[in-house]
Amino acid sequence: MTAKEYLQQIYVCNRRMKRIQETREQLRIDMYSIGSPMGNMSSDRVQTSTSGDKFGRMIARVDKLERDLVKEHGRMLALKDKIIRQIEAMDNEQQRSVLYNRYVLLHDWETIAEDMNYTTRRIYQIHGEALLEFRKKYFSVFQ
Repeated sequence: MTAKEYLQQIYVCNRRMKRIQETREQLRIDMYSIGSPMGNMSSDRVQTSTSGDKFGRMIARVDKLERDLVKEHGRMLALKDKIIRQIEAMDNEQQRSVLYNRYVLLHDWETIAEDMNYTTRRIYQIHGEALLEFRKKYFSVFQ
């Protein structure tokens, strides 16, 4: 794993959480479009549909997704905290700023350049230097 890949884990966790949330919301929409499993049953008819089972499976799936979301959120917070501490421990302020803005705040290069009053090209240079220094400082993390 490279230093860049290591730092990008926050972004990857955010994307994974977003996918879980979107899936959960779609299942909820699907679940409510089914309607109540008992809603259309008449006391005079025998119900042979398995829509109740489908409804129950959907509820179980939503519940699992919510548990996955909580677990992923906890993992992301722990990882984010670790990466922030590692970035903050770097010696060079410019490098700290670039890494923090890019990998923690998820800012684009132009925003970082504007905030730091540098050209985008200079931000790329600082970023490259910062990745090298980060790797040197935390070499054991990448083993």
